[in-house]
Amino acid sequence: MQIGTRCLKAFLLYTAVLFAPTGCAATGPSFTSVSQSIPTLSSNQARLYFMRDSSFMNSGLTARVHLNGVNVANLNMGGFVYADRPAGAVQIMIDAPLNTGDARKSINMEAGKTYYFLVSNNESNVIAGSFGGLIGALAEGGGRFVFAQISEASGLEQLKTKKLSGG
Repeated sequence: MQIGTRCLKAFLLYTAVLFAPTGCAATGPSFTSVSQSIPTLSSNQARLYFMRDSSFMNSGLTARVHLNGVNVANLNMGGFVYADRPAGAVQIMIDAPLNTGDARKSINMEAGKTYYFLVSNNESNVIAGSFGGLIGALAEGGGRFVFAQISEASGLEQLKTKKLSGG
């Protein structure tokens, strides 16, 4: 009985830490207030927008955006970031500090084009981690976040509700 009680307490503590909001919501200016000050895209580059869902799950974690192995931005809950890069192939990776796994995708970008990505919680990884701790998260694979390319119309609609996130 003693072991069961300890396991329950550990599970509750882990869940509280996992889901506790710790102020990691984007607090910058809204997209609508800064959109006019975003520089014009150079003709030989492509622009990537990353937007993160507003969700209680993983709210205390920052999604780190890496392009070709370099951390270019930290994306908080309800936030957006953008990055301009030369046209061509780019490896996108999203991960979280002190968490196992990541989400990856390679795309070939065209000059002068803008790409939109929505970053969401990897619910299966979070649930596996909630019930199985680190071993559960490792067994499930992937990272805390997933992302998907979305259309320009969807991206612009999403941006209306987002705030500029940390760099």
